[in-house]
Amino acid sequence: MRLTSISLTYKQGVHKLRAMADELTTAQDCAARWQVSESYARRVLAPVDPVDRDPATGAMRYRLDDAEAAHTRQPGRGRRLDLATDPMNRDDARRLTEDESLPATHRALWALMQSGMRVGDALSLDVRDVDLNEKTAIVEVPVKEAEPKTFPLSDRALKLVRQAAGGRSAGPLLVDDRGRPVSRYSANKFAQAAAGVSIHAFKPRPHTMESPWQVQAKDLQAGDTVRLGDLSGVVDAPPVHVADPSGAAKVEVTFRGTTGPVTWDADLRVSIAARRETAES
Repeated sequence: MRLTSISLTYKQGVHKLRAMADELTTAQDCAARWQVSESYARRVLAPVDPVDRDPATGAMRYRLDDAEAAHTRQPGRGRRLDLATDPMNRDDARRLTEDESLPATHRALWALMQSGMRVGDALSLDVRDVDLNEKTAIVEVPVKEAEPKTFPLSDRALKLVRQAAGGRSAGPLLVDDRGRPVSRYSANKFAQAAAGVSIHAFKPRPHTMESPWQVQAKDLQAGDTVRLGDLSGVVDAPPVHVADPSGAAKVEVTFRGTTGPVTWDADLRVSIAARRETAES
């Protein structure tokens, strides 16, 4: 989807959230909204206190924001209709991230996602996970990785991270005005109110990230500038998969100006310079 407007002010966003808090929904409506069966929607809503019953059908009605909170805690099967299918335009994301009328915590979250983090990884950060001197953030337990992962941060992300930390030396990095960790649900609600999009829209396509980032060796592309330890070079062509006696997945990578290929584990993560936007993006 395309971002059609980013003109909502923070005050208008608050009014929108309040309106959502007053909106009522039923299990049948939630089933259609979440694209799940009615029986599953009722299981999700089981812990939620109903407000009243629909005078026409007798169905129990719930506050919409309470229903969405229950679904976020237990998403289960189905596909959320409010999740973005396409990343936000980079200029729009930058404009929102630099809008000082919006809370620094949410803008820091957006900037971290622009650096390549998943929303869950960014929300899990402790203040101590960010190294301001090295300009990196370490996710100790990534959502979809087995090992800790390091993310290089842009200067804009570092500035917002400092603001979000507020001089604290420990504790959750992203907290609300009461000092409580920002949840995925509240992050998504604020993104919807301030930008009219799902929080997931702030994570860009890999080739549009501004800071250096990491990819698996099998995902390298021709022209990538690679750094791994003391090695630095430009990839001459995409990696070639090769057979290995141990059965492990291996790739051969050829660099410009060298006489032979380098053999790596296909899943080895290497740092590369940010790729520029391409015509298909």
